[in-house]
Amino acid sequence: MKLKLLAILLLPTIVTFNVFSSTAIVPIIKPVIAENVSKFKTFNLPNEFSVSYPARWFIQHTTNPPNTTPRELVIITNLKPSKIGSGELPPNLIKTDIQINPESLETSIQKVIQSRNDNQDEKITKFGKIFIGGKEAFRAWISGIEGKSILTLVRHGNKETVSIISFYSEQNPAAIPIIQRLHNSFRSYR
Repeated sequence: MKLKLLAILLLPTIVTFNVFSSTAIVPIIKPVIAENVSKFKTFNLPNEFSVSYPARWFIQHTTNPPNTTPRELVIITNLKPSKIGSGELPPNLIKTDIQINPESLETSIQKVIQSRNDNQDEKITKFGKIFIGGKEAFRAWISGIEGKSILTLVRHGNKETVSIISFYSEQNPAAIPIIQRLHNSFRSYR
């Protein structure tokens, strides 16, 4: 017991005066701090869908001309679009794209699995069928050279699928619960 007490008392002194030398180089890891996302707002696209996102985030909505794919596109980011720019992406960036595609859920799932099998730079690390807002859905976790993503496909009417894909950096594991909450808040009106 006295030995433990002595070690506890001397350890700060030893560390302070750098008595131990180390030849190992330890990389400095800059942690990404999770932001407070307790408040959410809801984006509502009438007669289509709604989704909740952190109140301080940014949203862009584009309606494409008839007979184009996707016919609706919503982009949600935690950084101002002007700060994203080109080049290297900030490690704390979380970007979510939501789009309506003119194909069945089954066709969309097949395309996702096939494209990832063909692409050596991206691999599906896990996937499964789920239900979101009472609708049949599919979720895949994808790991790639440029980062990670979570993809959710939701049945939207008889012949359409909503694709929700969120991109984040490996350096930002705090993004995962925020992304899951955003994806799980989706509600289809069809």
